Amino acid sequence: MALRNPRLSSHVNGKFKKFVKKTDAEPLSENLWNQTEGIRQETLRTYFVQGIGNGDLNPTDFGEFMVQDSVYCQKAKASIDIAAEKAFPGPLKEYLSKESQSYEKYYKTLFKKWHIEDASGITLDDACKSYAAYENNVAVTEDTIYMIVAMIPCMKLWPWLGQQLESGKKGVYDEWYNDNFDPTYDGYKELDKFVDDAAITGSIDAQKALKVYAYCMSGELAFFGSVQHK
Repeated sequence: MALRNPRLSSHVNGKFKKFVKKTDAEPLSENLWNQTEGIRQETLRTYFVQGIGNGDLNPTDFGEFMVQDSVYCQKAKASIDIAAEKAFPGPLKEYLSKESQSYEKYYKTLFKKWHIEDASGITLDDACKSYAAYENNVAVTEDTIYMIVAMIPCMKLWPWLGQQLESGKKGVYDEWYNDNFDPTYDGYKELDKFVDDAAITGSIDAQKALKVYAYCMSGELAFFGSVQHK
C-alpha cells in the first residue's frame, strides 16, 4: 500500500477540485473519486509505478519500497484495530475485524520475505511515516466511517493503476503486478457502499470525507513518489 509526505493541507491544496456539493444522482464515493483524479494521474506518472509497468524498475528501489510498505501495513493494522474497537456491533465492525486479520497476515509474510525481525529498526521515509501517522490520527479522533474513507484510496487506486498499465510488459515484476495492481480487483466496492450508506443516513460529513480522502490519496502519491531512481 502507499504513502506520502504531502498529507498536510499545504501539500493537498490544488490537487483536488474545489469541493462541489454532490448531486442526488452522484453517490458520495463517486464524488470523492472524481475530485481526486489529478492526484491519481500524478501517481501513475511516478518512477516506481512506471517502472513496474515497464518492467525496468531498479531492484534496489523496489526493495526500498517493499521494506517500508511492510512496516506501513503493520502500522495500518494497528489503526484498523483502533477503528474496529470503536465501531458499533454490525457489518462495519465485522469488516474491519476481518481486514485487520488480512493486514496482519500480509505484513508478517513480508517481514519473513524481507528478513525483518524488529520493525523498529527500519527507518521510514517521511512520506511513509506521515501517511501512517495520519491514518492513526483518523482512527483515534474521528468516527469509524472516516477510517473507511481513509482506506479507500489505496484499495481503489492500485487496481486503477493496474488498468492503466495493462498493455505493458512487466518482466520480473509480472507476479507483483498481478498480486498488487490486479486490474480486475473490486473489493473497494464494499467500502464505497459503507460510505454511500452513511451519506444517505446523514452520518458522514461530505467535506470532511473529501479532506480525509484527498489526504490519503496524496499519501499514495507521496509514498510512490518517494522512491527515486538511484
